[in-house]
Order: sequence, then structure tokens, then C-alpha cells
Amino acid sequence: MNKKFRRILSALLTLTLCFSLSSSVFAASAKGNETAAQKNLIGEYTFEVSGDGTVMPLSSVSGYNQKTVTAAAGNNGISIDCNGQGVGGMGITIETSCSNGNYQMDYAGSSVIGSASNISGRIWTNDHIELKSNLWQNNLGQYFVAFGVPSGVSVFVKVWIYG
Repeated sequence: MNKKFRRILSALLTLTLCFSLSSSVFAASAKGNETAAQKNLIGEYTFEVSGDGTVMPLSSVSGYNQKTVTAAAGNNGISIDCNGQGVGGMGITIETSCSNGNYQMDYAGSSVIGSASNISGRIWTNDHIELKSNLWQNNLGQYFVAFGVPSGVSVFVKVWIYG
């Protein structure tokens, strides 16, 4: 009898502890019949507020494409379709491979649909670079990267956009 009482008491204490650690949170309900103009809404963004009061916008973006580029006009760049949402940071990875040798070439990229940071620099025809510092995007839909490919050379290019 004494053991049974202790087991029941410990089970009740465990349940009490579990229920006391959980909490309920309720959000204010929005009026569904107001239009964006009535609310004076010019855009919607999601933000994260940390414990120290820092406000950080949340966003997401991703895109990928691969292509063989050459020095020929109209074939020296790659277009990357993206699904960017919100305003925030992004990263770009460029990977190149070339069976003709290892040559240095210039690259430059900018947004076509939406807005994002412009990039530029030099890359080898057999290289892998990751650009992550100080890059941003705002509802990025398409990005284009052009390459200064040496004459008579073809380079296989892969581009990832993420964030």
C-alpha cells in the first residue's frame, strides 16, 4: 500500500511539473475585412527580435543553374532563376571547370528581377569561390552573371544563390 501511494504521488508530481512548465500564448486577431490600403500597408516583412532588442529581417532566397559559357556574344553569361522572399542576406557560390586549361577571367553579376547586390571580380576557369560578405537581396527573382571567357575556350559554370 505504501509503495502504491508513493508511485501515484510521484506520477502526480511529474504531471504537475510538466503542466507548470508549459505556457500558452495568444495573438491578437486581425480584422479580415480590411484591405491593405485601409491599413496603410505598403509591404509585409517578417522580423526576428532578439533578447537584446536587435531587429533582424527574415528572408529566404535560393536558385541554381549550370551552363557552358564561351566568348561568343550572348553565350558568355548564365541566368539564375531565384525564389527570393523578403529583404535579407544572401550568398553566391560559383564553380568553374575547363578542360582547355586554367585561365583567369573576370566575372560580374547583378539582379534582373527583384534587387540584390552586384558582384564582380576574377576567377580561374577551374575554380570554386563563395561570396558571402555584405550581400543582400530583396524579393530576388532572377540574377545574371557574365564572364570574360578567353577566346577559343569553353567553361562549364555552376552558380548557387542561397540565403
